[in-house]
Amino acid sequence: DNGTGMNSDIIQKYLFKVGASRYQSEEFRNENPQFHSISRFGIGILTCFMISDEILITTLYHGEHQACQIKIKNLQGEYFMRTDVSAESILERRHGTTFVLKVRDGVTVENLEEDIRKWIWFPKCDVCLTIDDGEERSIGYDSMKKAMYAALQKNAISESSLSYEVRTKIVGCAEIAYIVKKDEMYGSWMLCDMNDIITDDYAPIGICVEGVRVTKETPGYNDRRYVVMVNCTGHQ
Repeated sequence: DNGTGMNSDIIQKYLFKVGASRYQSEEFRNENPQFHSISRFGIGILTCFMISDEILITTLYHGEHQACQIKIKNLQGEYFMRTDVSAESILERRHGTTFVLKVRDGVTVENLEEDIRKWIWFPKCDVCLTIDDGEERSIGYDSMKKAMYAALQKNAISESSLSYEVRTKIVGCAEIAYIVKKDEMYGSWMLCDMNDIITDDYAPIGICVEGVRVTKETPGYNDRRYVVMVNCTGHQ
């Protein structure tokens, strides 16, 4: 992360407090009124514990020369912090943060790319995955409409098809994208069911928060798998 980095004060006030985001604080907003952060809910650090019980964080705050290093052994345990660490491991030795996660036993990374694509759909920044072979893979889509068209293309359905249509709508702080299918007998349009076109578990269905999917269920339906996705952005 080549952002502003963190100092010891920011770490103690925000990093380890669930729901506390520095970017949402009154102090930060007053100092940076035009800044919009992808961090909103203050839960990013918790996601690390989905696969790891040991985390090493090295961070250099902009304008400072000594980095902080935090070692966390588990979610409930204590953490150890040093404030006199060299910035050698920071990107370009400038401000920013490096996270190193030791994956716990039993967690497999063989299908890492597939798992990432399952949850990261519309990232606010470029997300790239580099595997041991050195090939860089881009993750996610830059629009909800493109994700829907990709689902159609996977089923050999072109954008010019007269039987399927991609539609989008903005309601308040949420953008909605969905596929409709034309009833050949009556000529009416209806929501497209997953079973009509999708054959895998990576269909654009569910609810996203800032582009990250949090549920794979069709919004508003408990027992139907319509191809509908909602992205909640928190701002209009």
